[in-house]
Amino acid sequence: MTSNSTMLHMIFSSSGWQKAQPMIQPHDTVLLGGSAIALSAAVPTNCALYVLATDCQQVGVQAPHTAQAISDDAWVDLVMQHAQRVNWA
Repeated sequence: MTSNSTMLHMIFSSSGWQKAQPMIQPHDTVLLGGSAIALSAAVPTNCALYVLATDCQQVGVQAPHTAQAISDDAWVDLVMQHAQRVNWA
């Protein structure tokens, strides 16, 4: 997956995206969940992009081709791999 030297941005809403967007740096990792999944096209292509598979199923969309859909267990692993992380609700 990714290195723990990058920031993990966990974004769950459009307002969270608005707050996070100026803080996202090249090569950061971005996880989208909830209504933020619809914003996947706005994530810089030089960032690792993940979406929560369960949230995709709940809203009836497929994971975007630019993102890797992950399980809740993989989400926990992703969090543990990043010493720096922030939750944007």
